[in-house]
Amino acid sequence: MQKKFIKIKSQSIQWGFPIALLNTYNNEKQIEEVTIVTSLMNFKNFIVVALQKNSSAYKNILSSENAVLNILDENNYRRVDKSYKTKEPINSWLTVSESQFANLSRYEECPISMDLYAENISSVDAESVHFVRFKIKNVFVKQDCLDEEGYIIDKNIRPLIYKFRNYYRLEKKPIK
Repeated sequence: MQKKFIKIKSQSIQWGFPIALLNTYNNEKQIEEVTIVTSLMNFKNFIVVALQKNSSAYKNILSSENAVLNILDENNYRRVDKSYKTKEPINSWLTVSESQFANLSRYEECPISMDLYAENISSVDAESVHFVRFKIKNVFVKQDCLDEEGYIIDKNIRPLIYKFRNYYRLEKKPIK
């Protein structure tokens, strides 16, 4: 028996991207700001991130092209969820580690971190969403996630995935 396709009311879906922290610098306030991002993709030595036009990250990129992208480990899902719901600053519970870029941080809770440079901004919807294409300048991986030859041990990297409004590991069941 052939199954039917059924039209749903939503015109968009979030279907499985790693949750990352995008650190940018606010030149006006002279502070680092952290934005949780869930819509990103990578290709070769580029990362494309979708940012809301009214987000601090988007505004900061317009005046300072450098950013740091930190990929969160799955063990941090409760804290991320709390930050979403309560607007608690995400960096209030993170352990700062040095970055190559002045005024931008990488975090101990993130097994992979990348130094980025914004090369292009394109409008998806001029009123709300823009794609920012970043060139990857440096990639840093925690030592316990690398083998003796410097290759990533995939079973040691456990990114937190946001899919259909739930958090996932790289497994079938959502994290409750």
